Amino acid sequence: MQDKYYIPQHIDQPIRVYLLTLDELILLIVPIITGFILNQMLLGFCLSLAFVFGIKKVKGEQGHYYLVNLMYWYLPDLVKFKVTPPSHIREYLG
Repeated sequence: MQDKYYIPQHIDQPIRVYLLTLDELILLIVPIITGFILNQMLLGFCLSLAFVFGIKKVKGEQGHYYLVNLMYWYLPDLVKFKVTPPSHIREYLG
């Protein structure tokens, strides 16, 4: 009998393109394109590799959503969660 429901094995796994997550892929592509536009291909390629290895190191030590949580606290205009109150409101009065 075929199961009616699909149960994923990993619920909190980020979206991946080949071996890179979406944010790592953006940090790989943007410096290369910028280097191509500015005629500095080698510099763009080296920066993109440094950015990808750097973000992999930060995410490996702290977890996948560490950077999103930092942006929530320090850049409240960029990240807004659906259920969580805004980060700039530090005290609530009843």
